Amino acid sequence: MPEQNYRTLFQLTNYLKGLIDEKLLNKGFWLKAEISQINFSGGGHCYLELSENKDGQTIAKCSANIWRTNIQNIRYSLGEDFNNILKKGSEILCFVEVTFDNVYGLKINISDVDKTFALGELEKKKQETIKLLTEQGLINTNKQFSLPIVIQNIGIIGSPNTSGHTDFLTQLRKNEFGYEFNLTNYTCSVQGLKAEGEIINAISESLKAQHDIIVIIRGGGSKLDLEVFNSYDLSKSVALYPKAVLTGIGHETDTSVVDMVANTMLKTPSALAAYIVEKNREYEVKILRDYQEIRNIFSNKFQLQKHRINQGLLNFKNSSISYTQLRRGALHKTGRRITAETNQILSNNKEQNSIISQNIKSEITTYFTARKNRQNEILQLCTVTSINKIEDNKSKINHSVELLDIYSKRTLTKHTEFILQAKNIIPIYHPDNTLKRGFSISRKQGEIIGQTTNLTTNDKLEIELVDKYINVSVINVKEKKSKWKTLITKVLQKS
Repeated sequence: MPEQNYRTLFQLTNYLKGLIDEKLLNKGFWLKAEISQINFSGGGHCYLELSENKDGQTIAKCSANIWRTNIQNIRYSLGEDFNNILKKGSEILCFVEVTFDNVYGLKINISDVDKTFALGELEKKKQETIKLLTEQGLINTNKQFSLPIVIQNIGIIGSPNTSGHTDFLTQLRKNEFGYEFNLTNYTCSVQGLKAEGEIINAISESLKAQHDIIVIIRGGGSKLDLEVFNSYDLSKSVALYPKAVLTGIGHETDTSVVDMVANTMLKTPSALAAYIVEKNREYEVKILRDYQEIRNIFSNKFQLQKHRINQGLLNFKNSSISYTQLRRGALHKTGRRITAETNQILSNNKEQNSIISQNIKSEITTYFTARKNRQNEILQLCTVTSINKIEDNKSKINHSVELLDIYSKRTLTKHTEFILQAKNIIPIYHPDNTLKRGFSISRKQGEIIGQTTNLTTNDKLEIELVDKYINVSVINVKEKKSKWKTLITKVLQKS
């Protein structure tokens, strides 16, 4: 090969350096690229690998760096979003200067990073996620679940010992109403590269327990800190959860996609805890209000029934007094009538006995006269009569006299006993004596129950005993068959 036809490596690199310096030296510009690798050195410098992808294929790749002096300026510019923007996988818009060194090759020096672009990309991804979830009908899926009337068993997905987690537990456990909750913590990161997977795993783990709801909480942060909550996979897991999911992610000015698909969204963990407590308080207030309403209704009905009972007792008392007085007058009248009739019977019996005695005496006298005349006739006819026969006839006559005397005494005794029994029966049938023997008077609505009284289940009855009144309720009513009537019927059929 001819000597004049080749170039050295230095000549090539120097030529390239001249071309690049001519076009780009001290000419900064904004560059859009994705961070595929990033490392921070102990000296305070940052070394990156930038790339550009299209349809899943890498079409360009180059090394870049941020010197320590620029790192401080960029950290101040990005503020709390520094770690969220300068991380693997982020697409950034950065101000760069391109240099070429014969030894170290092409270098891209980054001096500034546009925070607005990062936020714009975040919003773009967020809108794409919302659009995809809407097309799949998942935006309102979790909102279809009704919250329990009383929330007690809660699964908590978050990072313990953070301010948001602590605020949530404090608000929940030290509520002013003294409500107690069964809390189960599912520990996970809520920001960073691992956060999305850990939160999704925590949601899956909570399915093994019987929770009333699960809550996803975080203690606030910038928009980029909350980027994980705009994730499609995480939002889909929340939307498809089979129970209500509540969020308190801790941002006042923005709403994440997870907030949008959740059943209920509150701005902060403390607000979420207060909402749960208030939800239970609403139920308690409703129960207390219903209880008071029931109590008032019962009290009004009780007072009404008490008034009716008192009025009924008063009416019954007045009716009872009138009825007793009426019955007492009737009894006295009946007693006087029985006494008068008894005296009349005694007087009539006495007169009859006197007449009977007179008749008996007259008949005896007549009989003796007749017998005497007959005897005289016999004596006249038969001058000789046996003394024994006369004595025999005399004995018969004496016996007849005795029989007549006994009959008259028995008749008087029988009528006397009847009169005494009639006198004793009168007090026996007095209502008070009847009640003392174990009988009672049953009334329905003040009316004495008879054969024609219609009784049904739950009728209120009043039973009067000798010394008290008993109010009862009818359990059932059945017809009574008289065994005597049945027995008489059978006897008549046989005969």
